[in-house]
Amino acid sequence: MNILKLPGTVVEMPADRYSVRDVLNSMFLAGGLMLSQVSSLTGLSTHVLQNWVKRRFVSSPYDKKYNKNQFCRIVILNLLKEGMQLEHITKLLECINRGKDPDAGKEVSEFETYCIFVDIMIHSEMNVNNLPTSIQLVMDGYPGPYQGWKKNATQIFRIMGILYICSVLKDQAGMMLEELHI
Repeated sequence: MNILKLPGTVVEMPADRYSVRDVLNSMFLAGGLMLSQVSSLTGLSTHVLQNWVKRRFVSSPYDKKYNKNQFCRIVILNLLKEGMQLEHITKLLECINRGKDPDAGKEVSEFETYCIFVDIMIHSEMNVNNLPTSIQLVMDGYPGPYQGWKKNATQIFRIMGILYICSVLKDQAGMMLEELHI
């Protein structure tokens, strides 16, 4: 059985049985997640998570519980933070929702953004050269919320994919270096 670790989390799932949407939806059947649960699922300390809320990278939890969109936003920040400043990541997320119109309403949730991203990573097999084809395949048939969304989102998902693959490769290189006992 192929096991997939969801990007930006420590959550593992069978790659051939469930979709990322199924896994995330099942995590939120009881409502939201407490801070300690988000910390456990992402590997981030509670201090970092509280700091991100304080700095407004993530909205405040409601009744001390994080909803699905907040969790996915945290996960996206987590998976991209090695390669890009948090301020730039939040701008990417705004751009995927609003395009060049800052007054446009949010149409694509962080949940949907993350699910699309994971589907792209699965199809690309974590290969940068496969990203353009994988993005097109995953986004085919997804109309998007505004004129030009697909073009904008394609570029953003490509940036996200490159950053994530680079961070994974960096971690792998670090483990290989440790094995050399230098």
